[in-house]
Amino acid sequence: MTTRPFHAELTLPNDEAALPMARTFLGQLTDLAGLDADDAATVVEAAAEACGNVIEHAYEPGEHGTVTLVGHVDAAGLVLGVRDQGLPFDPGATTVRRTADAGQGLSRVRAAVDSAEWINRGPEGKELRLVKRRPAAPVELDPDADALVDDDESVPLAPEQEYEIRRFHPDDALGVSRVIYRNYGNTYFHVDCYYPERIVALNDNGELASAVAVSADGEVVGHYALERPGLTRVAERGMAVVSPAHRGRDLMSRMRVFIEDEARTLGLTGVWSVAVTKHVFSQRVNETFGSDVCGIMLAGGASSQQFRGLGHEGDPPERTTWVVYFTYVQPPENALVHAPARHRAIIERIYAGLELPVEWHDELRDPVGEGQLDVSYHRGLDTGTIKVHQVGEDTVAEVRRSTRDLFAVTGAEVVYLELPLADPSTPLLLDEIEEVGYFLSGVGPSFAQDGDALLLQCVPLEVDFSRIEVANPFARELLEYVRADRARVRALA
Repeated sequence: MTTRPFHAELTLPNDEAALPMARTFLGQLTDLAGLDADDAATVVEAAAEACGNVIEHAYEPGEHGTVTLVGHVDAAGLVLGVRDQGLPFDPGATTVRRTADAGQGLSRVRAAVDSAEWINRGPEGKELRLVKRRPAAPVELDPDADALVDDDESVPLAPEQEYEIRRFHPDDALGVSRVIYRNYGNTYFHVDCYYPERIVALNDNGELASAVAVSADGEVVGHYALERPGLTRVAERGMAVVSPAHRGRDLMSRMRVFIEDEARTLGLTGVWSVAVTKHVFSQRVNETFGSDVCGIMLAGGASSQQFRGLGHEGDPPERTTWVVYFTYVQPPENALVHAPARHRAIIERIYAGLELPVEWHDELRDPVGEGQLDVSYHRGLDTGTIKVHQVGEDTVAEVRRSTRDLFAVTGAEVVYLELPLADPSTPLLLDEIEEVGYFLSGVGPSFAQDGDALLLQCVPLEVDFSRIEVANPFARELLEYVRADRARVRALA
């Protein structure tokens, strides 16, 4: 097992004879990552199956091509990529290698790893990216774990004292995991938080930028982070917790100020966050800091996530709706927007709240060429996300196919879609996208590679709107708009 970052690539011909070499390469990577024998075997089998699919199906019969295996090992775990420049990928096709039923092969791939992402890069080809975390003991297996579970009503407040807010240090990791556990038990969707080694690794590679609140005796009693998978120019504020014994000391606000200063240091455009609607506390924190409402994500939070001290015994588990908030750190000069006419008025209201000058464009352009999109599945949330980077003639078909497979193959309960508002072809997609079941969510400032994104959502399950609590007047207006748009789209079916 290596303790230093390790990167390697192997390019092979699309020839069945190359598979044993691929398996050897994959096996060596799992050894370097320190995976146990069972995990290593399933990861090798999953990646080899993906490689076999490329060899058999990515190119026309008789066409010479290549498949490139990319491996990156670091303290967090193993990232594998299977790349080719052949035919567009259909995850649910019946041509999945050695699979009798459509989608079984892909289900096996997903079950073997912590996350799977399908990336369509248009003329540059496509990639299946698999992530497997290193094995580690989660904090709930600590021998003192029972003592860590705090009930807000039974835990006495700690004495008044001075607290330090600072950047995360590696030896803070166990304390961060314990704070998460004290607030959520074992139900927090961000499972990496339960593994101290992963928290260290994610801070090392930049995907997390954590701040901690430390008590007078040196205990970590709070955590707040910028989450940047892919090191994007906007980060999500998240993993925000304070130990019950230290609440009411303004620690959450102080940590938030700290990480927003960190965002400026990192040169980010902005930061965003989601606030749950089981209560309005986190919404009011966003209001206090001047964050602006830019979206409503119905059923974004997994039904398995529990909130200590909230809800009533016997309440059926349900997914949690989120209000999306955004704060510019270094705003662009303006936003270039091609808004669908149907949603123009509400989009104007969102931008008015963001206080960003908008360059509105009404001209439209028929999609041409191949589009580019990424498809990902979040196991902890049971949600899928489709990010369209470039609209092409095939975009609607790819969105339709990816949506089907996220629901039917990976088991997503909700799928979110991001379309580039700077692209004059985006408004022309809306009618066909609605036929798939998508309705408005909001606007994602700087979520797209070349500007802002139109946020849409497909939520086939039932939503109990009576249990959604919203504090902000515009958030209530947007929620009602989303509810009506969902009903309108459902009526089209």
